[in-house]
Amino acid sequence: MDQVDEEVEALTFTYDGVSWDADTRTLSLPLLPSAEQHDGRVYLRCDLQFDLSGYPRRSPSARLTNAKGLSDGQRAELLALITSMAQEAAGDHGLLLLLVSSAHEFVESANHPSGNCSLCLEPMEACKAKIEDVILLPCFHTGCFEAYTVWEQAQRREQAQIIRGKHGAGAAPHLARAGLRATALPSGGTFFEMPCPVCRASVSSEDLPPALLRSALAGTRSTAPTSTKVSQLIGACLDAATLARVRMLQRAQRGALEVQRAAGGLVGTKVAVSLEELEARRAAQIAAAAAARESEAQVSATQPVPASGSAAKKKPSRRPRRRPGGGAAGQAAGC
Repeated sequence: MDQVDEEVEALTFTYDGVSWDADTRTLSLPLLPSAEQHDGRVYLRCDLQFDLSGYPRRSPSARLTNAKGLSDGQRAELLALITSMAQEAAGDHGLLLLLVSSAHEFVESANHPSGNCSLCLEPMEACKAKIEDVILLPCFHTGCFEAYTVWEQAQRREQAQIIRGKHGAGAAPHLARAGLRATALPSGGTFFEMPCPVCRASVSSEDLPPALLRSALAGTRSTAPTSTKVSQLIGACLDAATLARVRMLQRAQRGALEVQRAAGGLVGTKVAVSLEELEARRAAQIAAAAAARESEAQVSATQPVPASGSAAKKKPSRRPRRRPGGGAAGQAAGC
């Protein structure tokens, strides 16, 4: 057994998910923080790949794939760490184990929410006490994901009720076809599996904290929206003129949303606008525009056109020019 095979075997016994392709000389493994060390909260992951062509004579080259929860700066920092260590310890036995161990230590230390909430798009750091993880990734404020969960469960309960009322005892295949998979909970109530609002992974009752699960079953929120508190922080940092413009935009957006809801739009409504209704509205708009143009034309036709002062004046007539030599003056001029 050569050095590469020995090191790959050691990595396989030490870490989960190690994959070795002897034909392409590629070693890959997932970098995932330990859920036990972080109370089950995992905020990032990525796959680490090594090109071992020429190893151990040459230092291995590394790259990261499928990175989630790591910023561009963190990815660059991790690759720079692996590259520098590979160059410093080139030729040492057990180099691969050293590099993988250092990469795991990096992701363990970087396992905290960063960037913006995937729902409200406001900073995660603004309300660290209100951060909650959902499955693996992405990260959300607790209040934001709780509001989404309450709304999603209400929609799915209503949809399931409609299907059961329509099909009765034969509703099971129709519920499955609609993606309505329900779990009866020991504490009472039913939880419907729902998609993550970002990555669309399935979220079950086991993936949610108990408090959030109780809110979903009760149909009410137990926490205030995190974005409201963050908005207050942002408002305190803005000058009066900028804050006034922001408030004006918020009012305009709320007004537009109310108009959309009143018109049967897709946001938070039970019935979507049908294609026939949209075509009827468009036809009514075209007819109204045509009637307005016709009315303007009739008004213009009934109004008298004022006479222009320059048009009332007579044009001065031009005297025809006489050709040289055409008269007595011309004969005199020609002499």
